[in-house]
Amino acid sequence: MFQRIVRSIAAGIMLLITTSSAKAAEPIKSFPEATLTVYPIAYSITGPIQKYREFYDRMMGSAGQQLFALQERMALLLAEKGYAGAITADVRIDRPEELKPDARATAFGEFVRKQRIQTDYALCVDVTMHLEESIQGFYAVLVDTQGNRVWETNARPGDTDFDRAGEGSPENCVKLVCERLKALLP
Repeated sequence: MFQRIVRSIAAGIMLLITTSSAKAAEPIKSFPEATLTVYPIAYSITGPIQKYREFYDRMMGSAGQQLFALQERMALLLAEKGYAGAITADVRIDRPEELKPDARATAFGEFVRKQRIQTDYALCVDVTMHLEESIQGFYAVLVDTQGNRVWETNARPGDTDFDRAGEGSPENCVKLVCERLKALLP
């Protein structure tokens, strides 16, 4: 099972083409002129951490975080889809692991409000990864400069577009977020 998570990480380097089955959302009127700050991907790790302590510590350490730093990739994917207003941030979002998605969105909104970002919006993606069972899903939220939720989405195994992407990987989650966000661009 340990090998499965390693394969999942390796699969994150490859791109799989996906299509979105997310619910249709209203376009955000200020796009594509609006600017967007893409924050580093947050990871919620589940499973037997003590059993895989050494791997977990390497994965969550600086080398592992560099492997999972996909905010640049997300900005490039958005540019490929016709949206060039994304910039990336290197500031990690400090929030408790155990927060539910709604509380995470609220915490991210408060974080953005305190950061006084120079863009119109900010995006955060949180990937849930089980140490023995690979990627369990993601949650993404887009907030305005005041930290108000503008858009959010999530996916997990069993969702058509998530399953179509193949074996879960952080990069496939990022690609799917970009596909869903593309629907908001008029």
